[in-house]
Amino acid sequence: MAWRDEWYQPTPVRKAALRAEIEDGRPVGLLAYRAGTSVGWVAVSARVDRPRLERSRRYGPEPGDEDVFAITCCYVPPEHRGSGVASTLLDAAIEYAREVGATAVDAFPKVESPPHTKDSRRAEENDSWMGRRSSYQVRGFKAIREPGKRVVMRRRLR
Repeated sequence: MAWRDEWYQPTPVRKAALRAEIEDGRPVGLLAYRAGTSVGWVAVSARVDRPRLERSRRYGPEPGDEDVFAITCCYVPPEHRGSGVASTLLDAAIEYAREVGATAVDAFPKVESPPHTKDSRRAEENDSWMGRRSSYQVRGFKAIREPGKRVVMRRRLR
């Protein structure tokens, strides 16, 4: 997603890059709606469409990953957290990847919560923008690498 791949650029440049991706017809993610209002977002797309992820020494692809998708962001506004939106988005992202022919889906949650989040649910939620490890584990994702602060988890789809 251009927003993350162009992280060093000013916001207007990143917005333009993301808009260009969408206008080119490249899927960048899914939105959740409740009563006509957007209540969440999950970034899910082919790994090969994420240049920064593809170049990463820590989180880059495994040999043969051409048809693997990646979940790189999940956001639910604070007023909608705890109501199942993130779970619904993760399930929808997995199903979407399967429908478009992905062989697997990767995710990159933190290996463990940082110390500053241990005593504060709000801090832990704000630090979980790539999802929680337990959320992926209950959906059948398995750790394939722990190269740093994040673990690479994968769920095979076929």
